[in-house]
Order: sequence, then C-alpha cells, then structure tokens
Amino acid sequence: MKDFFKNILARSLAQKIAIIGATFIIPFLLFWQYGLSKDLKKQTSLEEEIDIKTSKIVYQGKLANNLVKAKKELAELEKKLNVAVSELPDSKEIPELLSQISTLVKESGLEIELFQPTGEELMDFYAKVPVSIHMKGTFHQMLKFFEKVGNLQRIVNINAIKMYNPEIVENKMVITTECVATTFRFLSEEEREKIKEAKEAEKSKSKKRR
Repeated sequence: MKDFFKNILARSLAQKIAIIGATFIIPFLLFWQYGLSKDLKKQTSLEEEIDIKTSKIVYQGKLANNLVKAKKELAELEKKLNVAVSELPDSKEIPELLSQISTLVKESGLEIELFQPTGEELMDFYAKVPVSIHMKGTFHQMLKFFEKVGNLQRIVNINAIKMYNPEIVENKMVITTECVATTFRFLSEEEREKIKEAKEAEKSKSKKRR
C-alpha cells in the first residue's frame, strides 16, 4: 500500500488527478447509478404513490361528508313535503273544506250574499281552488272571519278584497265585502299524467308550425 501511494506521489499532477478519479470517483458514480440512484427512485415512486392515495382518501372523505349532508337535506325536504301534503286537501276533501269556510262566515256574524267556486286552475302537481265570496257585516266581523280562516289547518289564501257600500244598520256600520278565498289540492297521478300529455302535444304542435 505504501509503494502504491509513493508511486502516486511520484507522478505528475494530471496523472495524480486521473488516478484519484479512477480510484474513488468512478466507484462512487457506479454506486450512485446502480445502488443509491435506484433506491432514491424507489423512494420517490413510493412518495408519489402515498400522495396519490392520500389525495384519494381526502377526496373520498369529502364525498362521504357530502353524502351525509345530502341525506340530511333530503330528509328535511321530505319532512317539509309531508307537512305541505298535510296542508293541501285532496279532491275528496274540497267540498268539506268549502263548507267549513262557509260556516266560518256565519260564525263570524256575517251575512253571506254569494259563495261560489269559480273553477279550478291546474298547475304542474297541484290545483288552485278559488271561491268568490260576497258578505255583509261590520269591519270587526270581517277581521274575525279572516282570522278564523288564517287559523285553519289547511292552506286558504284570502285576496282580491274589496269593501264598499257602508250603511248604518241598528246603530252599526255595516259594509259589503267581496274577496276570493283560494285553497289548493294535490293532483292525482292520472291528472298529472294528462297535464304532461297535453304539454307534450302542445310542444309537438309548436314544432310542426315552425
């Protein structure tokens, strides 16, 4: 070994650099290429795989959270729908509801001059059921009637209110009031299907005209 180093020291600077490079650098490069480099590549590959799997886990976690949230929102909507359904009568209950409104007019001390359904207005899944009402009584009696209607379990809207022809009757100011009481009902499956068919037929006619 001493002779080896003496031999190196006796050589020129260029030769010394070449010998050192051949002795130390080349083996290191070979080790890098065939040993350490492969390990680093494997490590990098594993790190990338971990990142991908972590991203998938995070994404799936978000999906799971969104799914739970969506289920809760759906449950809330179903509750609201059930409440809405309970407040809208079906076709069998409409006569009873109208009779109930008529009774409320009398219970409020009002005199009925007209109580007439004016025909249903069909929508996509429900129908409007308006009733034209003409009645006479004091302003206080009118308010009492409107309050009673507002306390009904079923939905009944009062609109198009007109008050006119005030007159004194037995020392009381009596007025004539006209209004429209509108309730609603869900359409049956058969009725919804007919409406759908009618709309499709209308669309088909419109396309032919073009």
